[in-house]
Parts: sequence; structure tokens; C-alpha cells
Amino acid sequence: MNRQAVYIVLALALLMVCPVQATVQQSDELVLLAPFVPVLLHADSSDSHDVKDIDSARPMPKGYGRIGRLPLDIADSISKTDRLSVQYQTLGELLMRSTPYQPLSQGGLGQFDAISVLGSLQTNLLTSLNGRPYSSAWNNSINLSAIAVEGLETVEILVGTAAIGLAPGIGQAAMNLQKARYDSKTPHTALWYSQGGGNFIGTDVLFTQNIAKGTNINVGIRRNGAEGSYLQTDYDVWNVRLGYRYMPDSNSVLDFSYDLTSHNTDLWGGIVTGTHNPLISEFDTPVVFGSLRDLQRRHDLQLGFMTLLTRDSLHTMTAQLYYTHDNLIRLQDTVLAPDSASGVSEPVLFQGRQAGMLLRTSHQLGNTLIRVGAVTEYVQNTGNHIVDAVSEIQPQLFLHLHHTITPQLSLQAASHLKYAMSTAAYGAGAGLLWKGSVSRVLADVSYVTTLPTPAETQLGLKPENVLLALGEYAFSGKNFKVRGSLFFTSTTNMISSHLVYDSLGLAGDIRASNRQDAARMVGTILSGTVRHGLLETQATVRTHTAITGSNLLPPLSGDVQVAGIYQLGRNTITGGIHISALIPGTVLQFVPIRWMSVQPPGDDKKAVYNGIDAFITAFVGNAAIRLSWENILAERWYSTWVTPSVPSNFRLSLTWNFLD
Repeated sequence: MNRQAVYIVLALALLMVCPVQATVQQSDELVLLAPFVPVLLHADSSDSHDVKDIDSARPMPKGYGRIGRLPLDIADSISKTDRLSVQYQTLGELLMRSTPYQPLSQGGLGQFDAISVLGSLQTNLLTSLNGRPYSSAWNNSINLSAIAVEGLETVEILVGTAAIGLAPGIGQAAMNLQKARYDSKTPHTALWYSQGGGNFIGTDVLFTQNIAKGTNINVGIRRNGAEGSYLQTDYDVWNVRLGYRYMPDSNSVLDFSYDLTSHNTDLWGGIVTGTHNPLISEFDTPVVFGSLRDLQRRHDLQLGFMTLLTRDSLHTMTAQLYYTHDNLIRLQDTVLAPDSASGVSEPVLFQGRQAGMLLRTSHQLGNTLIRVGAVTEYVQNTGNHIVDAVSEIQPQLFLHLHHTITPQLSLQAASHLKYAMSTAAYGAGAGLLWKGSVSRVLADVSYVTTLPTPAETQLGLKPENVLLALGEYAFSGKNFKVRGSLFFTSTTNMISSHLVYDSLGLAGDIRASNRQDAARMVGTILSGTVRHGLLETQATVRTHTAITGSNLLPPLSGDVQVAGIYQLGRNTITGGIHISALIPGTVLQFVPIRWMSVQPPGDDKKAVYNGIDAFITAFVGNAAIRLSWENILAERWYSTWVTPSVPSNFRLSLTWNFLD
């Protein structure tokens, strides 16, 4: 292997293991920028390999780890090639900057950043890893800042009927994380490095090589953390991932992986209402939770097997065994959990254990593709004053059908059944997809029962019933792309909640109940890209309008990016500006005590914007370099109540592949 490459990687690996205080002593003025990618026309790029020198005698079966692949083009996807042009620090930020959906930022830096997919709230996006359930037992979700993005091949987002019939959970929107696929005869090393505002430093180092015909090993380490610009926004994350893949023949693959996550983060809850005065410095601004901090240690083991039952790939089977050992210690102040005897608050312990088995089969019978899945999962969660105890087996069964009516027109239908916490949850959906050479039209209707989390059942909350109707049109030409979505949601038994304050005005717990009437909302998403010569313009506009009940999402928001693109051979430089804005009205407040979205304590009718970002992205050889100056005008920019992002800052990030 090239010695210089080895020295660089080792030096940066040593930088990672130094304490964060020693590695981030730099000005808050030094941080980075980000290009914006608002249009995903359901791209389904082929599984990418990090290198060209592949072991081509035994290629991995296409689709291993995916749940929304062709022939039905039903999933938005972000490949590891796509993310090279995106300035991101965490998976949450990657989603907010790479999809047209509504960002739900908590200010970054270890917080519960997310996206709202067609009206869903902060923790409603189901998450799976290589197609198996992936969440914490106490809140049925996961903090996206704890996930090592560089260990992923593709991120898929499915909605409506596709999510119901293909995801290993029951909901209207699902995200599947496909672990990276490696196939290199020679040693291959990859590096990701990023630094930004709030004294953020992040590094990821990967090594992989085939050690025998059809046998690959890979090791990755990621370290990132920040001191934050506001109080209570420090965080620190370590990820270690090990992978082993064996292919006995060209039709089968056996895959084992182990992932360790150490995630320590302050949970600020945003700044106190009425104090987001730009004349008050970030460090002097009071925050909602002054002493709330989570320390999480998570171990994930997974054994997967996929085989083509016939050589023509018309019939496949995937089986997976997985185990999760998850502990979280919450440090808090006496306002949240006082000890009546001593007046001292004790740490709260959350312990989760999940062990499961998943089986998927896919069969092409004439013009009909049938996909069937079943999950048997044992879930154990220790109870405390925040969450109910759980110790039970939770079975699931799901089915997805795709029938080709004509070469352009197809029908999909799905159903899903899950039994958990003494409740049967179910979902069903159907849709039509017309697909021409440059355009497509989707009409989809689905209905699901969403189960409350253990934190919500302790408040006596019941399951919600959600109806989603979606219409979508997309056109993709040589220099012009557009995508428009119109959706309607009707939720019965909708959870309505708000944060309770004590007599001193300090935040305490949540008060919640199920609404008696149906909450209905209409939303739209319109995004497009226009290319003229060296100039490219991208724009997205989103609306959310409550018909009945209150609206927790911005009534109007959008993004515009204008960039110049210069290409010389295989090298490309892109530079431009990006502006985001919204009219907040009433936007949700996310309360990390019970991981719930609640009604905020007030309204804000004035528009807010991101202070303008400027960026440069360069692809030079095997390296991708991203520079940005974000929030140039130092605005208090937020998309949830009231959690402003890092003020004006520079960012730098680098992705570099080394190989012999």
C-alpha cells in the first residue's frame, strides 16, 4: 500500500483517539458549508463498490440489504456516491440536506435531528438496518447522530403502501440503512474528515480487503464530537464496526457484522421562549433543560444470509438473526426527578434487549412480484418513572404485491400485522404507478395503526390511526427535473401533548392525551432543478395546512440554491449559495425527556431564514473536498421550537479513498 496514504490515515486515526478537548481547540469561526440536493427522482443507482479492482468472479447478489429496489421503483435513495457532494456531519443532517422533506432540526450537535416525511413527526420515521428492525426498546426510535454514515451503502426512504409492505415495522414512512458493500482484491482504505462550528471535529477511517475468493473483511472507526455554541449542546460519539462476508458461490452471501456505539450528548430542549434575542450571546442564552444528559452504550450483532433460489433471480430468500444490547444512563436535575428523601436527583437507567429473527422471500410469478416477510422479536425494556417495562415476543407479518398491468402501468398492494404490548396493530395500502420514459405518476392510499412507545403508554396513551392519501408527479429531462407531491392525512386518537412548567418556570414533564376528534392536514412538496450552461438552480417549496386540529409543522417553508459547475476531465468544481426560510407559525417542540413532539408554548409569526450559506465542492481524483461558510449573517435559524443552529461558521470536510 502507498506509504504516504498509510501515514496520513494513521495520523488522523491518532487524532481521533485524543480527547475532544485536545482536538477541537479552535475558533468557533472555523466551520463548514453545504450544498443542497432537493430533488430525488427515486434514483436507484447500482450498488457501488469503493474500488474498481473487484473480485468479479463472485459479485454479491444485487439488493442484499435493500428493501425497496427495482423492478418497482418505489424508494427515494441516497447512495454513498450521492453524499459525496453533501456537506453533513450526521445522518440527520444528510437527510435534511438530501431530500425534499421538511427538516426537523434540533440545532445539530448530537440532538434528535430528523425529517418530517409527508406530515410525520420527529420520531415517526421507522428505521431498519439491512432490512431488520433498528431502534431502542424504550422509545422505538434512534438518535440519528449515533449512526456512522460512512458505514452505509444506501439510505432508502419508503412511504405509504411501500413502507407498510416492505419495512419491518408498522408506519406510514420508513427508512432502511443498507450497510456498505466491499469487494476489493487489494487493501483499500477510506477516510472521512470534517470540522465545523461549535468546535465540531469528526473522523472516520475504513480498511477492507478480500482475504480469499468471495471472502471479505472490513473494519471502520468513527469519532466525532463538539463543545457546542449554546449551553447544553456538547456531545461525543464513538462508532466501531466490524464486518465479515463470505460467498460460497455466486448465488449466495453470508454476512456478519458487529457495531459498537458510544453516544454521550447533552439534551438542551432548545432555548427558553422569549430569550432568542440576537443581542444576547449564544453562551448566555438560557436553555430549557440545564442538566439533562444521556450516556448510551449500544452493541448490535447481525448474521444475514441471502440466496437466489433460482439462477434467473426470480425467486430469492433472505434470513437474518440479530441481537441488540442497549444501555442508557440519564443524568438530570432535581426539577425532573427529585429524590424526596435527600433532595438529590439520581441518574435514571434504561436497559433494552432485542433479539430477533427475520425471513423475507421474493417470488416473480408472471407479471406479479410477491414479497413476504416475517419477524419474531423478543423485546425487553426495564421500567422506570419515564417508561413502562416491556418483556415480550412481538411477531410481525407483512406482504407486498406488485402487478404489471401494462409496460407503463403497475399496481401495488400491501398489508402488515404486528402484535405488541397487548395490542394488534395493522396496516394496508394500495397504489397505482404509471411510468413513462421521462416521467411518472403515483397515486397511493394507505392506513395504519401506530403503537405508542413505552414512554407514551406510561402516560396512558392509545394507538393512533393514520390515513394517508398521496399523489405524486415527477419529470426528469436532460436539463430540467421537477417533482410535485400532494398529500392528505387524517389521524384519529392523535396524541396531543405539551410541556409542563413548575412554579418557578422550570421545565418538568409532559402532559398528554388522545384527541377525540380526527386531525386532518393537507400538504404539498414541489422541488425542481434547472441546468443552463454552467449554472444550476435547485428549489423546494413545502406547505402544511391544518384542516381540523392544530398544525405542528411550518405552514410554508422552502430552499433555493444557485451554483456554478465547472468540469475538467474527471475533476469538477461546484460553487454557489443556498438559502432556506420558513414562516413558522406554530412549529413542534421536541421534548427529549420522553422523546415526544409537543405543542410549543407560543407562536412565532415572523419568518426566519438560515442567514445564507456559501459553498464550494471539488472532486479531484479520488478525493471530494467540501468547503462552506454557513449562516453568513449569523441568524437564529431554526425549524423546531426554538432550537437555533450553530451561528456563522466555516466548515471543511474531506472524503478520500486510497488503494494500491
